[in-house]
Amino acid sequence: MAFLLSIALIVVGVVIRLRVAESPVFCRVKERGAESKAPLLEVLRDHRLALVLAIGVVLVSITGFYIATTFSLAYLTKQLGVSRSVALVGIVLLSVSEAVSILIFARLADRVGRHRVAICSAICIMLFSYPFFWLLTTRVPALIWLAMCIQGFIASALYGITGAILAELFVPRVRCSGISLGYQMAGILGGAPAPIIATYLIHWSGGATWSVATYLAASSVITFAAVFAVSRRKGAAMA
Repeated sequence: MAFLLSIALIVVGVVIRLRVAESPVFCRVKERGAESKAPLLEVLRDHRLALVLAIGVVLVSITGFYIATTFSLAYLTKQLGVSRSVALVGIVLLSVSEAVSILIFARLADRVGRHRVAICSAICIMLFSYPFFWLLTTRVPALIWLAMCIQGFIASALYGITGAILAELFVPRVRCSGISLGYQMAGILGGAPAPIIATYLIHWSGGATWSVATYLAASSVITFAAVFAVSRRKGAAMA
């Protein structure tokens, strides 16, 4: 039933998209007849560095999300014996925390700069990687929920402004394709295998969570480096 109800969201999304005018930047590209005939190929051929940076910027958001939700749900219920209801409440609280964080930090990014917010978010994720799992292993519901809330809050500080950062990397004629390819590649590299890798690391380390925490921290370091590199690039492609 839930999947059937999502059809309504698709309709709403299509209506909103049809009513939103193109930005002046894209209108100028169209007026000049400068649209790319094969934007995906152009991105792969002429914007490989930008694509790599885009993947890096998104990596920890996707990796962290699947570790904090898919993997943690299985870890809490099957490995630690925590009730499924406690774990699911934690996921709901994480989602609420994410929504609040996106609103707060998107606005803050307009004031202090999106790169600063993104870098701070990546650093916070790295620092909280180990405490996150320490709190989960207590098996105390309140501490589990606290861990989920904090993780969602600090991670979404970056997630909420990712689109603006990725837009800097690509010229208008290939911007949509570049952003989409970078995001989807990050999903392939960081999202899909994250629960599998985390499960393997838990077994490899004899049930120790430091291995998964290190994996999450490493992803945040990659994102930190990518965001820092984007912030140092000259002549951002926003025009």
